[in-house]
Amino acid sequence: MAKNHEKEDGKEEANQKSGGPVVRKRFAVFIDYLNLEKNIKTPADIRLDPLLDPLIKEGRINWIYVYIPESAIPAPINILINRYQVLIILCSQEMGGGYLKDKDNVDFQMDKHIRSIVEHTDVTDIVIFSGDADFFPVASWAHQQGITVHVKSIRAALSRVFEEDGRFKITKI
Repeated sequence: MAKNHEKEDGKEEANQKSGGPVVRKRFAVFIDYLNLEKNIKTPADIRLDPLLDPLIKEGRINWIYVYIPESAIPAPINILINRYQVLIILCSQEMGGGYLKDKDNVDFQMDKHIRSIVEHTDVTDIVIFSGDADFFPVASWAHQQGITVHVKSIRAALSRVFEEDGRFKITKI
C-alpha cells in the first residue's frame, strides 16, 4: 500500500499560511561510499556537511547509513562523521561458486535497507548518495510508495536513467 505524503505536504503548506503547526520532513540517507570515493580527486572532497545541511532546514535526518565494502577499509570515516551520527555498514564480497567475486554486496544491502525503512517507518524522503543505475528500481519503488526520492551524485557517476526519468530530485555534486 502506497504511503500518501502528498496530503501531509499540502497540509504543511496550508498550516504555514494559517500559522498552524508545520509538518516537517523525515529523511533517511543512504550513502554508497565507494561510488563517491572513486569519482573524486581526494578523500577530503567527501564533505557531507554542505549536502546534508539543507536537509536539516527542511526537516529531520532520522538515519544516515554509509555502505563501505570491506575491501575499501580503511576508509576516511572521520570525514563522513564529522557532524552527523552515521551507521557504517561493512559489506562483504559476494560468494559465487565457492569463490569470492570481485564485487561487494553494497547494492543489495542498500536496497534491502531502503525497502525496510520505507515499509516500516514514517520517513517522508529518502536520499540516495549514488547515481548508479542499480538503484533505479528501488528509487522507483520508493516513489510509488509516496516517498520523495533525492539522488545526490558526482556528475560523472550519475546514470542517464535518473536524469531522464523526472520523478526524482537530482543534485549533481
